[in-house]
Amino acid sequence: MLFLLPFASSLPAIPFMTYLPELPIRYSTLFIALSVAIAIEIHRSLPRYKKGLQRVNNLPGFRSLISPFSGAGFGTPYIPGVYPGFDMPWQGKHKIFRHFGRDVISCVSWNGDSVLYLADADLINRMNANQNVYPKPVEKYDVLNFLGPNLVTAHGEDWRRQQVISKGVFNTDGWHFLWGETVRIFDGMMRAEGYNDLKSGDEVKIKHSVSMTLRVALLAIANAGFGMDMSWNDDQNMPIPAGHKMTFQTALHCVAQSSILRLAIPKWLDWLPLKPYVFCLACLVAIKLTLDPSVREMVTAFDELEKYIQSMIKEKRGALLGEKTADNEDANAELKFELNERQDLFSKLVKASLSGEEPLTNEELQGNIYIYLLAGHETTAHSISYCLALLALWPEKQEEMYRQIMQAMPSDGVTSYADYKKFEYVLAVYFETLRIFPPVQQIPKKLSQDTVFTFDKSNEHNVEIGIQEEAKRKARYEANTQSLPSPPVTPVKSSFGGKISASSSSSSLSSLASGGSMSTSTSATSIDSAEDKPPAPKPAFLRNRSTLTPESVRAAPPVPVPEQMSLTVEKGTVVFISPPAVHYNPKYYPDPYDFRPERFVGKFDQTTFIPFSTGTRVCIGRHFSEVESVAFLAYFIKHFSVHPTPAYEGETREEMKKRMFQGTPLITLTPHSIPLTFRRR
Repeated sequence: MLFLLPFASSLPAIPFMTYLPELPIRYSTLFIALSVAIAIEIHRSLPRYKKGLQRVNNLPGFRSLISPFSGAGFGTPYIPGVYPGFDMPWQGKHKIFRHFGRDVISCVSWNGDSVLYLADADLINRMNANQNVYPKPVEKYDVLNFLGPNLVTAHGEDWRRQQVISKGVFNTDGWHFLWGETVRIFDGMMRAEGYNDLKSGDEVKIKHSVSMTLRVALLAIANAGFGMDMSWNDDQNMPIPAGHKMTFQTALHCVAQSSILRLAIPKWLDWLPLKPYVFCLACLVAIKLTLDPSVREMVTAFDELEKYIQSMIKEKRGALLGEKTADNEDANAELKFELNERQDLFSKLVKASLSGEEPLTNEELQGNIYIYLLAGHETTAHSISYCLALLALWPEKQEEMYRQIMQAMPSDGVTSYADYKKFEYVLAVYFETLRIFPPVQQIPKKLSQDTVFTFDKSNEHNVEIGIQEEAKRKARYEANTQSLPSPPVTPVKSSFGGKISASSSSSSLSSLASGGSMSTSTSATSIDSAEDKPPAPKPAFLRNRSTLTPESVRAAPPVPVPEQMSLTVEKGTVVFISPPAVHYNPKYYPDPYDFRPERFVGKFDQTTFIPFSTGTRVCIGRHFSEVESVAFLAYFIKHFSVHPTPAYEGETREEMKKRMFQGTPLITLTPHSIPLTFRRR
């Protein structure tokens, strides 16, 4: 409401009180009461608002009626002049920083809450060097304590203790186990879905690629994470164990699918009876959550998963400690041997928790297993799905990826984690996907003392700085890849009609990605006349080779050094590091909306790549996601080429790109709809 004050003096005098007698008395009284309440709220809020501006030295940025820390701030979309939106970091990316002219902006709410948003990687890197001054505001993560304290929500000595124990769980033996399980899951999918029986050129259409990748990630976390032995075609209707309401697999799948909803529901709604409450809205929400079968199923799944995890912890701990968890001593001995041999995260975490001087409690074990499940399932599934979409939209990159996969793949097709580093381009494709679609949208820090920030006063030269840095990387990539041999490419049949020759596979794939329309892409080629056309031109990053050398970069006009500015920020101010803004900042990634895996071939600046958080609290399961994704993508692209499925006849490449680039920031960035066509190689 305080935003209306500057305009109040310019409004004509409106004798609105003269109209009140014409209204029923009850409405007149309500109107007066509401006006008085608004006036009181404005009077109370104005000092807090001024204090919020002072806290960030009136740095340009958003001025909002809704605080991003309030309940209304979570889930409220962009409202012009009222609230920038809960998804502002993803929707705005670096454009909002460019609008305000610098890579550090503020958001001050009517109630005095003040926040800084950062897109400056140099400033972020300096913050990471002094974690004591910029601690994580763990109180904002309390909702993730649903099953118990964990590595995400812990702080201080508790965090260090859990971090030491958890770090020992993620090691080379576990990566070998994960790689083998992922390949086994892929083989199971090929058999169960009948893909092994497809002939070259046969197609499989899928309405939403997430439906496939979620299943892959679920099996990976179940087998490599929980030590289960699930396969692609496991029957979900297996008998429910006594004392339970659903199987472990069903509970695991339901929890992974509905975690964001569960985190939004307070504990007391689990047993909420239908009784009167003071606020009508609360009553309606309570009734909805109480009666909705899907919500009740979700609550049951969380309760069941908690029971299963508690039982597994008790059983495995008992076996390791030599305690009898059953009457059969042979069963205990067998379980103890299995725990000592298995490399799944759950078994290793239980063992590690018992080996230290300060072992994890049962609640901490539950909490960390839940976090591993949440991050290992949803994040990886969505990222692989986005990756397949990008490969479909940029077919020349897909062919480069296929070429390098065939070069790295052993002749018998059998791989292990020892081959992981050979698939460098596959990992680069995955990293570029995470750059374009970072799972985490904002990383909060809270100042523990008054601090001075120093950063560029203007970001107007970001593009020029980025172009020079990118040129060096392009030249390095070209030098590293000119001698790589190309594997033979099998001609395939287009689903749009016509033939595609081996020599024009890259150009024909470009045409498919643009919906068969030459006007939508400069590299598109007509399907019907593909054999008469020359090979597709080199990708844009390899054109004009003379401009990609360090010498040409040095000969270019020097980029002006940006002027620095200092900002004194008060203790208690919350700072949001914005991965989308950093990843789309042209200072670090020129043409940020273009898909260029080459950015991550060889050495790259890791301080500008922050999809898994930053500093000492970077996601401990990062490599789990990388290993699983590289293994699955390497085998999938070896067997299939990926193409976009038009939503309607004549849909252009740009229209498909806009549609498939959509996502909603929930716990992680979630794709909307990615229909794809897989063609057997």
